[in-house]
Amino acid sequence: MGYRSDVAIAVAPEAVDRFLGFLATNEYMRRLLTPEMESDTPEKGALFFRIDYIRWYRYHSSDIEKFENFLFSLEEDKYRFVRVGDDSGDIEERGDFYDGYIFGSQPSPELCLEF
Repeated sequence: MGYRSDVAIAVAPEAVDRFLGFLATNEYMRRLLTPEMESDTPEKGALFFRIDYIRWYRYHSSDIEKFENFLFSLEEDKYRFVRVGDDSGDIEERGDFYDGYIFGSQPSPELCLEF
């Protein structure tokens, strides 16, 4: 079965073109993220994703590692990434975009898309 995580990602409108450009070069991440895109978003032009119960291993998947390297290279205010793992206290939060609405908590990340 393996270790699982829940992941939430937000991309600010100013970074969407770069984000979509990356997805165009990585079929695995495009297939993974495209069905998970939130269509009802509070920020016009922003992208929001939530992936539940995934094996999100940065160093065991070159696609995940490439994605994180790309995402974390964006300016802090242009993205938000939250990963909550199975183990108590295993919460990773990066980026400042929408940090008041996307935050980590056990047992899964809260993805609040309402004001």
